[in-house]
Amino acid sequence: MDKIHIDKIKKIIKDKAHGTEFYNRVMFETLIMEVDNLVNKFEIDANSKTKDILRIINNYVKSNTSIRSEYFDKFSGNVEFFDEDEKIYRTAYAALLRKQAMCAGYAELTRILLAMYDINSYTLLAKLPGKNKKLMHYVVLAEVNENNKVSYVILDPEREASCERKGMDFKRYLNNMTFAIPNELWKENKIGHTGVGIEAEQFLETTNQNEISDFNSVYRLVKILKERENDEWKGER
Repeated sequence: MDKIHIDKIKKIIKDKAHGTEFYNRVMFETLIMEVDNLVNKFEIDANSKTKDILRIINNYVKSNTSIRSEYFDKFSGNVEFFDEDEKIYRTAYAALLRKQAMCAGYAELTRILLAMYDINSYTLLAKLPGKNKKLMHYVVLAEVNENNKVSYVILDPEREASCERKGMDFKRYLNNMTFAIPNELWKENKIGHTGVGIEAEQFLETTNQNEISDFNSVYRLVKILKERENDEWKGER
């Protein structure tokens, strides 16, 4: 794998929603090797359309990763203390090599695979529909640039698989989510004492309302994300 794509992977892992603290050197090097092996097996070439690449990657993650239910044991009250070893399931490494992850790992792996085909993407947090859904969830906002027209697609292989198992309409489910941009508060509290960080209602109440949207206006968040990206790039120069 070339340095450009390795740097893209590093940038994704450094995202406010994710974090290098969940990796060690061996994990990262193994992830690089396994991603390189995997993309060589996809039926994708220079003529593949972006939406076809998105479909192939989304379906791969959806079909080859399962939710790590034990990750939520402390939050659910099943155990007294959060097991620090469970943090690995927040990563693309766990999603790819252990075939288990929580939603953060699903999103990180999806974004890394998209980056191998130079498809830009962002991680968004989402409040799932339903009163029993108390946690913020991770989704991927992928950029589609075809025929000189830019559009955005939300990928969520974990929830899509869940909806399919339950016979639910995933598109309708997606339309009922509330989306937010990961910020410094989330970056510092993504784990917390329960392992899952800030609960959804608290996070949304303490987040700038300009950084929250429904499905139909999620494109509003793109401008903020791109401005932040430009500011970070300038800071690195």
